[in-house]
Amino acid sequence: MNEQVLKQDTETEKVVVWKRKSEEFRQVLGIVFGAQNLEDYFMIEVWKVDNILSVRPHVRISGNWDAPVYNSPQTINLNGNQIIVNLENKDNVVYVSVGSTKIMEYVLPKKFEANLVQHQKPSGEKEDLNKGAVDKIYFRNKVGMFGFRNYGNELAVVKKLCIKPLK
Repeated sequence: MNEQVLKQDTETEKVVVWKRKSEEFRQVLGIVFGAQNLEDYFMIEVWKVDNILSVRPHVRISGNWDAPVYNSPQTINLNGNQIIVNLENKDNVVYVSVGSTKIMEYVLPKKFEANLVQHQKPSGEKEDLNKGAVDKIYFRNKVGMFGFRNYGNELAVVKKLCIKPLK
């Protein structure tokens, strides 16, 4: 009998430890589109805190990030756990809806300014992008790959996915 109680305590302890560990993760998902490779793509970052969903666009080029509305994401209050996000890319404008509510119109930029440097060159090597440098986004009008990004402590699950070409 003591063995059974000890086993239950151990299982309960494992659940408590997992619960604490899972709370360290942020509910964040990056929706990647127009990707040419792992270093060059557009992304809409979606994250949930309590009952609020926030959306923020990103551009990644040559391994560096530009987040045009980095400090002012678009937000919407949620009514439940199920979140339906619709992303439509039409004529270089990305429309993001949550449920039936349009939350953002993101005009894909023509130029890029590296605000967030992701990778540092080894000491002694010249950097490709100087601070404040503005480069043309060469993949803006090209079709690319679609996917998702979870980085670091970001964690999200996609249960249903539907990708349709524009007619």
